[in-house]
Amino acid sequence: MISVKWKESNLKSFYKKMENIANNLENSAKESMKESMETIQKLALQYKIGKKDISMIPFTIEAKNGYIKGRLYTDSKTFAYASFLEFGTGNFAERPHIGVTKTFVESGYTYWFLPVEKAERDFGSNRIIIIKGKQFYIMYAQQPKPFMRPTGFEGREIALDIFQKNLLKMLKEAIK
Repeated sequence: MISVKWKESNLKSFYKKMENIANNLENSAKESMKESMETIQKLALQYKIGKKDISMIPFTIEAKNGYIKGRLYTDSKTFAYASFLEFGTGNFAERPHIGVTKTFVESGYTYWFLPVEKAERDFGSNRIIIIKGKQFYIMYAQQPKPFMRPTGFEGREIALDIFQKNLLKMLKEAIK
């Protein structure tokens, strides 16, 4: 027969430590997710060419039903051309074309026209053409310059490292 005895003071200490862990686990996960998303957002901006504005690549965090989810994305209001940058344009495009004009098809998918008022920057007066009284920039096909795809792959490791570090820190503090 096996006999097990516990000192009551040790058992109370054990329960207190387990309660500390349970109480701090959710907050630690939320803080880890926020730190992960901020770090991954900065990484996406490092990969992105051009303007480095964090409002172009926002993130959200949602805690629901015992799960915490982070989502990093591009905002079409502040970064409408994100998919063109990510997947290329014209004859270099990795994705099907979303808009096809006669000029675009006849040019062999090498150029198209961008209304000057919709352009986020000045492409130079030498690229302006006037069609039916409106000004357009002549735009040329571009190679893909991915920034979200590499961020997604690297971000997994970054998030894992941050969660592990913060969980270990929380456990050490909870069992003091």
